[in-house]
Amino acid sequence: MKTDYRPAQMPKHLRLIAALVVAGAALVLTGSAACNPRPVTHPTIEPTSPKTDDDAVFRELLGRYVSVEGVVDYEGWKASPDDVAKLNRYTERLLEASPRSAPDGFADGSARLGYWINLYNALSLREIIRRWPIASLEAFSDRGAGHDYGRGLLYDLHFDVGGESMSLLDIETAIIRNQFDDVRALFALHCGAESCPLLPAAPFDGDSLDRRLEEATHAFVNRPDNVAVHESQKTVVLSPVLGWYQRDLVLYIGQREETPAPSIFTFLLAYAGPELAPALRKARDGRYRVTFRPYDWRLHRIEPPVDPPAVHGDEPSLDGNDPLPAMELKRPDGSTWSSASTKGKVTLVDFWATWCRPCLLAFPRYAELQLAYEKQGFAVVAVAQDESDAPVKAFVEANQTAIDVVLDPEHTASGAPLNVATLPTVLLVDREGIIRHRHQGYSQPDLDQLKLKIEALLAEDAP
Repeated sequence: MKTDYRPAQMPKHLRLIAALVVAGAALVLTGSAACNPRPVTHPTIEPTSPKTDDDAVFRELLGRYVSVEGVVDYEGWKASPDDVAKLNRYTERLLEASPRSAPDGFADGSARLGYWINLYNALSLREIIRRWPIASLEAFSDRGAGHDYGRGLLYDLHFDVGGESMSLLDIETAIIRNQFDDVRALFALHCGAESCPLLPAAPFDGDSLDRRLEEATHAFVNRPDNVAVHESQKTVVLSPVLGWYQRDLVLYIGQREETPAPSIFTFLLAYAGPELAPALRKARDGRYRVTFRPYDWRLHRIEPPVDPPAVHGDEPSLDGNDPLPAMELKRPDGSTWSSASTKGKVTLVDFWATWCRPCLLAFPRYAELQLAYEKQGFAVVAVAQDESDAPVKAFVEANQTAIDVVLDPEHTASGAPLNVATLPTVLLVDREGIIRHRHQGYSQPDLDQLKLKIEALLAEDAP
């Protein structure tokens, strides 16, 4: 007989935090400014049994379909019946026996925690691939307007886990959150949504669990869309996940750091990299306002390339030192931007979209370029390719960026003669309005080269 293992609802304090996040509540969080946080230390985890053949299969699948950035190629996975079958078999094997139904099969606490993380991620993958193609976890909700997005996947789907009926929310909250004293595990759980932690490219096991959880937490904190400091606005914008589990995170880091008055800043600084940490310390000491992004239920996936816009008649494609075409586009606030405004400046024109992961990685870096060079006559304009204005407006409101963002839902600017076929695509335009450099994609080496080209154009005499 199956045991019905379903909590009636989320704990009261989590429901309150979630409500505040959705309502866009803001609060000022302060932390101790007495000293810089010490590195986090964790208890030693004893080795467990060797990796199973099942984990080896899952590792192979993740290596094949999950990028180093944690993005899943659902389309490619769905197109391989053999690999879909392998995922199904792996998931069914996990469901046969859990640490609750067969405790002797798990060497220690780390092996048990690794099992629950792998089960959560495998079930998310299986259910999304079964319903592919979908664009959002909204596809799991059939209860109409007003129903929580993604509720179907997280709440309504139940699985027989070693004879117990559980949802993904049960596994996340009632098992992982309540039974294991390690909040880092929450950053290893991937439900598929944009706001969810990224999917690790390998299964978890007891041998490397501590290191892997540390890496997952560090990766989450250092993603710009999870933690962003906006100096001009005196604001810190955080992921809603950090809002939901704020109390757990603060308690955890307070115990690890032995800090008498820990705050969310204490936790963030324990995991912030060298680029983020100074800005967070300044925000903490300056008592910046802290806000949380709304949860983004869109599917986190590899996006297909943008179809090249058709070239009409004999309109030529730009090749070489051609002028930037005349453009007039609306900003999210309704005002008009004109390409004529770029004359006399070195301008980076960024064709991007809110659904494009590399675009979002590049965006804050381009904002930094503008801050670094704007006094020398440099500017950035970001031409959004989203077919709807709403996500762009939400992005601008959440990020308070200094970049000039304009809307191109009909792709008139990215069409002929520019013929932008890949996002992101950047154009570097000199002071006379001539396109001097064009590049597709984004990486750190790309950014380094772009800086050199910007500095070279700024060094040229103004017209």
